[in-house]
Amino acid sequence: MQLAFNMRYWVAAVVAAVLSLAVGTVLAHEGREVGDYNIDIGWINEPAYEGVMNGIEIKVIKVVESGDDHHGESSATTDHHHGESSATDDHHGDSGAVKGLENTLQVEVTYVPTGASRVVNLSVDVDEPGRYTAPMLPTTPGVYEFRVFGAIEGMQVDETFASEGGGGDFDDIQPLASLQFPEELPSTREMESAVRGAISTAEEARDSADKGPGPLPIVALVFGLAGLVLGVAGLVVGLRRR
Repeated sequence: MQLAFNMRYWVAAVVAAVLSLAVGTVLAHEGREVGDYNIDIGWINEPAYEGVMNGIEIKVIKVVESGDDHHGESSATTDHHHGESSATDDHHGDSGAVKGLENTLQVEVTYVPTGASRVVNLSVDVDEPGRYTAPMLPTTPGVYEFRVFGAIEGMQVDETFASEGGGGDFDDIQPLASLQFPEELPSTREMESAVRGAISTAEEARDSADKGPGPLPIVALVFGLAGLVLGVAGLVVGLRRR
């Protein structure tokens, strides 16, 4: 069993590396103006697939309008805290990117079909101001929601973004089967489910054998153990084929 699961993680790592090269360009995010800011959010790699390492990407930009008293060329002669542009601002770069939000902003990820959710913390991208990420390995295809909440430079924020299947713009998580040809292989989730079923059958057979003597409990135990062996063998073979 340990060998099978180690193999699963190794295969997942290889698939993730290959797909990250193939689909590493961001294709679909959702942008939304919230107060004086533009929030752009989606998966790091899109198209996004189940069982492949991915993550949440969010960018926050300050919307700078012409004539703003605190930004722009006019502030160069009137404000000692700004230069000709907002580039010298401690919290904004040339593009208005907002810094420091890894401490004030969080994202709640929800798998819509079941309602399962998790709150993740954001990490700053030191090479791209205003960009924040949170690694994630989505394990199930379908519709997801990202709820962005917290504060942006003191302004309270609570916005929910949905993937395409929920009416939004960023990608749903796609099944890996959509990439397989000519035959679709069983997913790791399906094979693990089969193994769990075999284990449950074996345990029930063992309990029956413990309740008393007789040929039927023994036969049930034998068949249960055989099912367990076949289930594990199927998992190993399936993972090797992947």
